[in-house]
Amino acid sequence: MEKKYLLTVMSAVLSLGLLSACNGGDDNEPDTSEEPSEQQQQNNEEREEEDD
Repeated sequence: MEKKYLLTVMSAVLSLGLLSACNGGDDNEPDTSEEPSEQQQQNNEEREEEDD
């Protein structure tokens, strides 16, 4: 009985750990607090030149 209880608890802990690790956050969203990279700055400058 003790072994069955222990396996159930361990299974629940591992399942919750897996679910919390897969929280579904989108890592591809740009971070607005960071400054744009050099490549992004160059792309923005090229777009501005095309618009003129």
